[in-house]
Amino acid sequence: MRYSKEFLTRLLDKIDLVSLIERYAEVVPNSQGHRCLCFFHDDTEPSMQIYDRCRFRCYACGESGNAINLLQKVKGIGFKEAVAILAEEAGITVEDSTATSKKGDAGRSELSRETYTKILTDVLDYYRTSLASEDGANCREYLNQRNISEEMQKAFGLAYAPKQGWALRDNLRCKGWSIDQGLETKVLCRSKNSGHVFDLFRDRLIFPINDASGELIAFGGRALSSEENAKYLNSPETPHFKKARTLYGLDLAKASISKTKKALVSEGYLDVVMLHQHGFTNSVAALGTAFGLAHGQALSRFCGELDLLFDGDPAGRTAAFKGKRPGDCFLHPPAFM
Repeated sequence: MRYSKEFLTRLLDKIDLVSLIERYAEVVPNSQGHRCLCFFHDDTEPSMQIYDRCRFRCYACGESGNAINLLQKVKGIGFKEAVAILAEEAGITVEDSTATSKKGDAGRSELSRETYTKILTDVLDYYRTSLASEDGANCREYLNQRNISEEMQKAFGLAYAPKQGWALRDNLRCKGWSIDQGLETKVLCRSKNSGHVFDLFRDRLIFPINDASGELIAFGGRALSSEENAKYLNSPETPHFKKARTLYGLDLAKASISKTKKALVSEGYLDVVMLHQHGFTNSVAALGTAFGLAHGQALSRFCGELDLLFDGDPAGRTAAFKGKRPGDCFLHPPAFM
């Protein structure tokens, strides 16, 4: 398979080369970026120079390259396999190497990743504005009741989707996005009965969902009204968002996971926020109770151990024992949660 220059550039831009090399050697900053002992030869002095997020070069043995080349050399794999591993870690599908769009099953053009991200960013901006508005008063009160600090609210980008079923739809129109584009990003939905288009998230605390590199790919919403049948609601899957491959909070937790060599996996968004607030910054969630093989593979790139902090109810127990290491599971979360 051939990859376009644009795709490879975007992929390498998403990979933190320093964090990648930290898996194999201790890295220290210097005037040109970072340096470390070269792990390609018996190095006694820090001979490998890392030019942040770009390239590495060992001035003793001559090994050099980018993140793809590094993974090829370390794992003894081919270019295609290295690209696939890094693309999954960055949350970029290989199909994104194509031009701006392609035709879906129903004949409707699918959005490019760039356009998809731009629309979701505008949606999040609107939700954040709504949290600060009069309409967001109940949501702000809920956050206070849950003792979620302003620091955590900002770090996780928490926001609010208004009650009105057309508020976001009209806001997207004002920003120049079409109804079809709103439907394709799954922030809008169409009634099967009336055919009317309305907002997917209504009167919910919003949790932006990012990929491992920190790029916005979806949303999660917690109902603020007890009348809602679904307490939690995720964005439906898109070509750019696959629930089985996504871990909430991984973009914020990966540095801590790499440092501690352990990941804490909980069930939900609030669990992760509260764990981070109490200092457990190596915490992520599996967007529900389904923790699968792809989740374990994603975490295995940062650590070799994980603890599953699932609830002690039947659903939590079932999910826990589907995990990679059920003997390490804690079925009851800490008291502060």
